[in-house]
Amino acid sequence: MTVDEAALASATARAAREMESAVTALDELVRVRSISSDPAHLPEVRRSAQLLDSRLRTLGFESRVLELPGMLPTVIGVRGVCSDRPTALLYAHHDVQPAGNPAAWTTDAFEPHHRGTTIFGRGSADNKAGIVAHLAAIAALDDSTAPGIVVVLDGGEEIGSPGFAGLLRDAMFDIDPQLIIVNDGINWERGVPSVTTSLRGHLAVDVTITVMAEEAHNGINGGPVIDAVTGLSHLIASLHDDAGNVVVAGLTMADGVGRPSNAPNISAPVFRSHLGLAEGVNVVGENDLVSRLWYSAAISVIGFDAPAPSAATNVLLPSATARLSLRLPPGTSTAAAALAIQTHLLSRPPFGATVSLRMGTASEAWSDESSGADALEALTAAWGTQALAIGAGGGIPVVSALAEAYPHSPLVITAVCDPDSNPHGPNENVSVDELERAVIAEILLLESLSLR
Repeated sequence: MTVDEAALASATARAAREMESAVTALDELVRVRSISSDPAHLPEVRRSAQLLDSRLRTLGFESRVLELPGMLPTVIGVRGVCSDRPTALLYAHHDVQPAGNPAAWTTDAFEPHHRGTTIFGRGSADNKAGIVAHLAAIAALDDSTAPGIVVVLDGGEEIGSPGFAGLLRDAMFDIDPQLIIVNDGINWERGVPSVTTSLRGHLAVDVTITVMAEEAHNGINGGPVIDAVTGLSHLIASLHDDAGNVVVAGLTMADGVGRPSNAPNISAPVFRSHLGLAEGVNVVGENDLVSRLWYSAAISVIGFDAPAPSAATNVLLPSATARLSLRLPPGTSTAAAALAIQTHLLSRPPFGATVSLRMGTASEAWSDESSGADALEALTAAWGTQALAIGAGGGIPVVSALAEAYPHSPLVITAVCDPDSNPHGPNENVSVDELERAVIAEILLLESLSLR
């Protein structure tokens, strides 16, 4: 793909005409509390899907809202798909994370707040900006060069996209896309666009330690027996060595699998500053930071079932549970990771305690360095700066399912948001300037299909 000046100028002008409508649409979507992890918000997830269904219909799509078994409301729209033109499949998701602590937000999380050219609000970046980028690009397409388009707007990405594989199997079996664009990545930084060429997989594991049948007075009985929280802490500590490396056999670095040859690096001071690490806290592990963030296993404790200090009493706790979040490098399947973590934990019962495990949500790692060449050119033209091929430490559950369903279709992961957008965190935001550039790039990508 080569972007000439006339094509860029045309796409830029058409994107500019769509931006007022795009910002209005984004504001409307941010106001919908489409929190997929909370069943109480299912009506809002449905309302979000219905709004998007209506918008697709105004753009000439045959659209419907699907709720297959186990799946949250997902919108599928089809326009112009036929045998004499190429087809593009566009993915984004309309569900969001909970807002978290309201006190951490400077404004209401579900009321869009405009500050200069930045819009603040939950979902403004992840991933409602991705939806709006798709819609604005579609609206701006030249009919003479527009491909057939299938739009999939997922209602459950933040909880692992349950039922998505079934959706591909049962509702989209006859689609043959020549390009898949997943606008749910993250750019290298504001002003520097990126194509994500690898994703770590994810596996959630609940580990429970049981030491006795019921609570017992820790003064009368403490000393000869270890309480469950202490035992669980010993077991969790066995997951890393003193340097902070994961030491679970079978969860090793991918040795460069999927790593772009021109991947940027990150310095430890920049990483510390961005993360806000407290003074004296080590940046752990070995190898360069990019390898640790994108191509190595990581294990975090994200939940702990034990009394809060304010509710604590002087008893020995009989059992305790922790939720582990495993990030898996490309080349490590969730099945292999499940076996590795099970073998590690069950072979080390602390102080003879009973250890039990429950495997939770899972998504596979993905890597394809070859898929993003055209996207890199389109992004470079739209942003006016060299786009980067990067990996990602997080995962997008649907990517491996899409890659499996359409193994011969180029799949590119693009983005509107960046680290400054603080997705999943307080004061999530998106730059309208970045949104406009994303629209320009997508216009160029979609119209290039007809020139192949």
